[in-house]
Amino acid sequence: MEAFTHPIRLRALGLGARVIKIPSAPSAASVSSGTIAAGLAQDKLRRHRLRPQRESGIGSMKRTASPGRTGRPAVFLDRDGVLNHELFRDGRSGPPRNVSELVIVDSARSALEVLKGYGFMLIVVTNQPGLARGTARADVEEINNRLARILPLDAIMVCEHDDKDECECRKPKPGMMLRAQEKYGIDLCHSFMIGDRWRDIEAGRRAGCGTIVIGDGHGEAFLSMPTMRVSSLSEAVSWITKQKRSEQLLHEN
Repeated sequence: MEAFTHPIRLRALGLGARVIKIPSAPSAASVSSGTIAAGLAQDKLRRHRLRPQRESGIGSMKRTASPGRTGRPAVFLDRDGVLNHELFRDGRSGPPRNVSELVIVDSARSALEVLKGYGFMLIVVTNQPGLARGTARADVEEINNRLARILPLDAIMVCEHDDKDECECRKPKPGMMLRAQEKYGIDLCHSFMIGDRWRDIEAGRRAGCGTIVIGDGHGEAFLSMPTMRVSSLSEAVSWITKQKRSEQLLHEN
């Protein structure tokens, strides 16, 4: 049985991102079906809340403190280059074109299970502009289905647009993360974004999350520096759990 039913395009709040809901604490053996989150009713107030605001102090790593926890923390993950390896074609890196090219990072499952043990929701937020450029939708969905069957993810959110579409969900805009906050009650101030490109880091910063870049950022210029630079997903998870333990000790004292 396929992992998901046919996706429903979200039109709520001006987002075209697909949201795939995955059962709680899934495993390769237990994930057999999923439901597609329906969009919320559109209204002007919510559209405004999703619209990224112009901010001063680009490059600041200071995270806004909150008076108290208002929801569950999450770790947002880019897909290509974080959970699975990118492929190099014509001198450029890019996503796998189909599931036969999908190679999941060796440590991905065990690393994500550690985060689940610390109470984090795991939400993939991925730009897939190839869908706007002619990539077969079935190929993208099959890749996502495979990841959902193997990794302990809670949801996969996909932006299908290109830059010219000027959508609210394509990173570096934080639309997918804000959508997740509203749908799942995420505490963004105590959440993290793990990515490998400047778009991931900027989206996380705009959403108010801690940001972690894996690798050298592909040599791209960053609008703001990440909170932490690491060399692997496992190292990113180790750093996050260290912050979590420090926070717990602080509360105990």
